[in-house]
Amino acid sequence: RLQDAINNDNGDGGKLSSFAPTITPAPTTATNPTALPYSTTVDGSSDISSRNPTVYTSPPTVLTHPRRNDDSNKLDILDFTPHLDDDEPHSVLPDHIVHERVNLVANYTNGIRTFACYNGAEAIRYAHSIGLYTVAGAWVDTRTDKATEEMECIINLAREGVVDLASIGSEVLTWSGLSAEEIVEYIAWFRQMVPNVKVTTAVKYEAMMDVKNQEIIIPAVDVLYINYYPYWSGYHISLALAVHKAEHAEMKAIAGDKEVWISETGWPSEGSCWNGYAEPSPNNQERFLREVFNWTRSENVVLSWFDGFEQPWKNGNEWCNVAAHWGIFDRRGVIKAGPARVLEGE
Repeated sequence: RLQDAINNDNGDGGKLSSFAPTITPAPTTATNPTALPYSTTVDGSSDISSRNPTVYTSPPTVLTHPRRNDDSNKLDILDFTPHLDDDEPHSVLPDHIVHERVNLVANYTNGIRTFACYNGAEAIRYAHSIGLYTVAGAWVDTRTDKATEEMECIINLAREGVVDLASIGSEVLTWSGLSAEEIVEYIAWFRQMVPNVKVTTAVKYEAMMDVKNQEIIIPAVDVLYINYYPYWSGYHISLALAVHKAEHAEMKAIAGDKEVWISETGWPSEGSCWNGYAEPSPNNQERFLREVFNWTRSENVVLSWFDGFEQPWKNGNEWCNVAAHWGIFDRRGVIKAGPARVLEGE
């Protein structure tokens, strides 16, 4: 069906934008909505050693959205790590450096999304202080001690009133060894401790096509937050937007009454080889950004673009050495020419 939708796209999104495959929506009620994933101590802390996997339902709530100005070409949200070329990867940078980096991207985005709390909390605090929308990430995986530290960090950060949306885990169903049941336990822990802050998890499109994941994840989150990468699927740039739109339509079809936001999408500007028919190049990065930006604006889809700054320490970590080259800013913090043209309205 996906290929049929791509073939039928007439260029203006007419047929493809209405493409909605027949998929049974996930249940919208929990099997045990009152159960908690861990025992709770007298002082309110959570003991994750006593797990009781179940399906949780998010309470009725109204999501806030990144503000948009029709006269501005700013992104809704930019996936953000503050490190540049000379910084130690994954380190906690001084506050004044973090503020400078947030100010750099604030010229081109209405919000930021971080991936970890231990080195992203100050970016969230400062972004909130200057009026940006904040998606605060907690990095959780099979290292229970580290995951616990991240959860305590994001719970405390959210209690400061600076988090618009919490994102617990990034692609954990694909790379981090956690099951849907386990990630939902972390989401439930956060919701128990900070019930007034919206929460989700970032999931790859391919992982969310698994019916079991749909049944567990969708009822537990306030918004479905999905990563889409036509580049990694090997599509030629001429088909990339059509693929993206078709995949997003599939997610909307299974989401029931939940909104579907884009947590990551992007295109690398450099690489040592093609991935199938997908070529990493500055022209393709600019084209994909322009096409996705225009589509999400016209269809009112919330877009989190990957990535902010280039991350040179990642070279060699991905096929064709593209890992370092997803940013719209280069490794020195200068916006690339192509993204600048798109986001400055050229």
